[in-house]
Parts: sequence; structure tokens; C-alpha cells
Amino acid sequence: MAAEPRTGRPQPRGLWRILTAREGLGAVFLLICALIVGIEASGLSMGRGRMVGPGYFPAILCALFVLFAVILLVQAIAPGRVTVAFGPLRPAAMMIAAIAAFCLTFPFLGAGGAIIILVVIAALAESGRRPLELLILSVVLVALVWLVFRIGLNLQLPMYPGDV
Repeated sequence: MAAEPRTGRPQPRGLWRILTAREGLGAVFLLICALIVGIEASGLSMGRGRMVGPGYFPAILCALFVLFAVILLVQAIAPGRVTVAFGPLRPAAMMIAAIAAFCLTFPFLGAGGAIIILVVIAALAESGRRPLELLILSVVLVALVWLVFRIGLNLQLPMYPGDV
């Protein structure tokens, strides 16, 4: 039996060890993709024989995702797999939250307000940001978006509520 590598921290055991292995994470991602494709394709017709329908390719794609996920899970079960170290999750969580907040506030606040919210939430990913720094960054980004999209490209981009 192979000895587990010494990394200074305890190694995960059981199902968590399998899911945190590189292959296990890939399998989870493929299973999520298979689920999304399967749900989206469930209402499409498969067709018959020579006349395949619009649901034929997504069904095959879903099956391939599942097949490759099973192969990766079998590889993840093998002993001696190195687990993935996740590190600090705050920066990634703040970036995802900033993008989600931008998407959710854009229709109500326009590009200007959504950009300011994006900058403030994204700044929470790193400690030590000063408010003046955030204010300057927000103003410069709003001005650049206005110059590029409204003036340069002549797009009807709402910059504030009620604009356009």
C-alpha cells in the first residue's frame, strides 16, 4: 500500500478525498454539464432512424459527459491521488458576487451605478483598499465606459436610471 504524501496538513478521507482529487473535480464538473444538457434537451424530439431530431446530438453529448465523468471517478478512486488545495476562497467569492451584482443591478441602475457596485464589491476581495482609491477607480471606469460605448461606438447604453 502506498504511503500518503506528507504535506503538513491532514489528508482528506473517504468521499471527500475522491471529490477533491483533480479527477474527482473534473468528474463533478462533467456531471453538472451533463445535467444541464440533459435538462435543456429533455423537451426536444429525438427523431427516428435516418431523420434525427434536434434532441439527438444533445442526448449523445449528455451520455458522453456521463461516460467521461464515470471514467474520471474511477481514476479518482485510485490510491495516491493528490488532492486539490483550494486556498483562500474570499477573492473568488467576491469576484463572483461582484459580477452577479453587476448583472442584477444593471437594468435598474444603468451602467454607472452597476459599475460602482461592481468596483466596491470586487474591492472586498482584497483588504487594504482606501475609499478614495475606490472612488477614483469607479469614476474613471464609468467615464471610460461612457466614452467607449456611448460616444465612440454610439450604442444606446443606459448610464443611469431613466437614461436612453
